Amino acid sequence: MTMPPRSLAPLPHSAVAAPPSRKGNAERATRSPTYVGVRVFRIAVALYIVVTVARIHGVIPGLAYLRPGKLLMLPLVASALLAVPRWQLLSPFGTTTAKCIGVIVVLGTFGIPLGIWPTNSTLFLVSALPTLLLFVGASVAFVDRATATLCIKTLVFGVTADALYLLAGLAPLMAGRPYIGVGLGPNESATVFVLAFPFAVALGSGRGRMRWLGFAIAGVLAAAVVKTGSRGGVIGLAVVAMALIARAGPRRRLTYLIAVAVCAAGAALTADDTLIERMGTLTQSRADYNVTDREGRLQVWTRGLGYMATHPLLGIGLDNFESAEGVLSGKIDLGYGVRYTAAHNSFVQVGAELGIFGLAAFVVALWSAARGCRRVLRAAARDHRQHPQLADDETRLATAALCALLGVVTTGFFLSLAYHPITLFVLAVCIGVRVGSPYESSFFMRRR
Repeated sequence: MTMPPRSLAPLPHSAVAAPPSRKGNAERATRSPTYVGVRVFRIAVALYIVVTVARIHGVIPGLAYLRPGKLLMLPLVASALLAVPRWQLLSPFGTTTAKCIGVIVVLGTFGIPLGIWPTNSTLFLVSALPTLLLFVGASVAFVDRATATLCIKTLVFGVTADALYLLAGLAPLMAGRPYIGVGLGPNESATVFVLAFPFAVALGSGRGRMRWLGFAIAGVLAAAVVKTGSRGGVIGLAVVAMALIARAGPRRRLTYLIAVAVCAAGAALTADDTLIERMGTLTQSRADYNVTDREGRLQVWTRGLGYMATHPLLGIGLDNFESAEGVLSGKIDLGYGVRYTAAHNSFVQVGAELGIFGLAAFVVALWSAARGCRRVLRAAARDHRQHPQLADDETRLATAALCALLGVVTTGFFLSLAYHPITLFVLAVCIGVRVGSPYESSFFMRRR
């Protein structure tokens, strides 16, 4: 069955492939408001992603003073509303993942009056508006494959700049561990590198001049993860590497194995005695502070489950976990104060702050995002004989999105990333991969 790819680029046909006799029409089309608006949207959303996810303004001197995130909001929103096709704008909102995020926002909003610190929850909700804009913008952007390609390249190059900044010894230190800054500590910085790693591998497994550059960047990102000293980051990177190899087709599996082996060798050379000692505690749990200390993750998670049990419906309120550690935990001041500890687990964070319905919505959002990527992968496998190039492109994109999601979920098991831009971004990418798939309306997607 012959099935032409779904037209994704919202540009006039004459501007894309005009016959020689219509050269003048093509030139006029490139100057049309719609064409210019789409170009503005593509550039604005790509830059907005690299600012909000990679925090590139933290590594370029003086850029933070310009407030690039706020400067990009107006052209991003205006170009999306005026130039992007309506179907592309609205279709992501019909997905299960987007609906679950909407449920989380509603629960967080209605739970504010009943939370333990309503003012803090209100301020957090207002501050989260740029993150919600990132979620919507990235969802819409990745529906169009041309925009998705630009966003991926921009993100990978931006995160590579972060990694080089960190590896060069220019990054600030926290307890002797380097981090990007601007809201990204050592563990969060490692998560950003883990997120970008599968997209770098996707660029390396493609065609053209990006092939070797993509794999080289993947090695730099792996070394940067190790440099942060984040145990969760190293575990997340290992999960992503194994998932990439498992998801690779028979013809690409050897290439992926070689790439992962090279990255692992580079990462091993970057590891220092501090990281080796920290990783060693994973096999000696009795000596790890996360097990023995009152502020260790195990006891924090236990208290978080207790907050969810005492506030099951609407939770303790958005961004109130640390406050609960001070007023609800029952911890006694032993002479050095009571520490207001973060949840250090995205699932415990959501369950405690939004209750069981919020936790259920979060889990379903992750599951549905992964399910959408797997559907695209299955459809591409069935279509490979008839449209090999299209199937390869969709396979690389869906594999990168799925592996990035697995990496963020893995690192998020040790960090409070439930509402973080990193998590919302990777969910948005999975939405765009599913909605923008050329197989979405075909018989491929209906055969479950």
